Amino acid sequence: MKKGYGQPFRFNCQCSVHLFFIPEKTYTLTERLKDDKSVWDKICTIKSLPVNWFPSEQSSLISMDLPQLPPQLFINGDWNFLFQCAKALKQLVDQFNRLPNFYSKGKWSLRILEIMKKQIESVSKKKKTPKKALDSTKSEFRNISDVVLIDRWIDPLTPMLRQSTFGGVCDELFGIDSRGIIKIPAEESPDDKPEKSKKEEFEEIQLNDQVYEQLQDLSVGGVALKLREIVDELKGEELQRKSLDSVAQYKNFIAKLPNVVVKRKSTGIFMRLAGVVQQRESDDFYRGLLRCEQEIMRNPQHDKTHPFIENSLIEMREINSILRLIILQSLISNGLKSSVLQTYTKLIVQSYGISELKLLLKLQLAGLVKDENFCEKRWDVSYTPGNFNQLIRKYKFALTDLEELRKSEVKIGKPSLLIRIIEEGLQKEWIDFNKTLMETTTENNSNFQQKDEENKQTLIFVIGGITRAEMSILNSLPFKIFCCTTDFMNSNDLINSFRF
Repeated sequence: MKKGYGQPFRFNCQCSVHLFFIPEKTYTLTERLKDDKSVWDKICTIKSLPVNWFPSEQSSLISMDLPQLPPQLFINGDWNFLFQCAKALKQLVDQFNRLPNFYSKGKWSLRILEIMKKQIESVSKKKKTPKKALDSTKSEFRNISDVVLIDRWIDPLTPMLRQSTFGGVCDELFGIDSRGIIKIPAEESPDDKPEKSKKEEFEEIQLNDQVYEQLQDLSVGGVALKLREIVDELKGEELQRKSLDSVAQYKNFIAKLPNVVVKRKSTGIFMRLAGVVQQRESDDFYRGLLRCEQEIMRNPQHDKTHPFIENSLIEMREINSILRLIILQSLISNGLKSSVLQTYTKLIVQSYGISELKLLLKLQLAGLVKDENFCEKRWDVSYTPGNFNQLIRKYKFALTDLEELRKSEVKIGKPSLLIRIIEEGLQKEWIDFNKTLMETTTENNSNFQQKDEENKQTLIFVIGGITRAEMSILNSLPFKIFCCTTDFMNSNDLINSFRF
């Protein structure tokens, strides 16, 4: 940070700097700034800017952008991240017209609500006057009646599956950053460019776009049909232009023209992007990953190594993709046989070195990889994922064939155990969730709640991250839902977060 931001004012004696850390300053960062006197002398003040939430390309979701939360909790035992989540949630609740009901499922969620309860109680002691209700007509978000917190670690299996929505696949293949931008290697672009420049450049595509909004929740198989519909609409507007015969009609058309031009350009961009996605998915290794994933889902065989995983490790294929399959096999079978895990470990060390062995050990500390004789006390695992076979039976969850989902031309069904748990909670009014009682609502807020009983709206807070495919499913549920999360995630993001 000192190198990147300190250089512009290091040699300018007249420059003074007011430094703001988002969301808060820390003692460690402040002390590191003091190490460089030439930089420290220019800083007048250091303050916190409590911006905890950031928008995303999903209109109904905001994120804290905290991908490091799971490894910090498992590896470093840093519970300050849960305190930060509690402060961020209280920041949202303060905007509501009334104090909602609070429900939680999982250790992290329960701990966050306990912290938040103490925060609310401490504030209510200082301010005895009741909070005035806000105008409910200003925003639907203010009318939240239930706030539900759920841990990602109840279902760490779903992020290990290949996502089937267009938005999810784009995130896995290219990575969508916090600005809603993906970068495609220039050599995969259909544009004619010199070979040298193609190896050095990336093409950026902005996803905060009206065309992408129509595509992101579709299955990969349905994107081409939707793009064809959009192209037909553009052709229809072009034919309509030729039939204009009055000044008033021309004025209306000219007013719409900028939007039409932008839409036509965006359609071309996403047609190219869909082509790149199709090209990536036609790769032999990618197809092999999908076949292996399906075989593990149908028959995990905890006592046998999978031939595809073994061969891929020997061939030194992309390590995250192979680790994803090992995690998948371990979670579904509730632990691998010791000899199987030892074989995988030896192959990883031989092919990739000791650094990947460290990563595998961290994944074991998180409970993502374990053997059948796993002992929580010996490994000091603070949060072990549950038995997925029992959870699947309890929530009547069917593991749908992923290849059929990819060929589907409609929105994805329910390939996520986490979403199935949320859906059942919505239907049964959170009967299986823990309810945390906060301070008593005022009489005005109680009356308001009775009047608004038919228009219930729910805020879902996923602690540990949510995939874009899961968010697409949430959007399709017949309930009024807003969602917030610590971070968008996929299998690569989750595995890479344990590297540091």
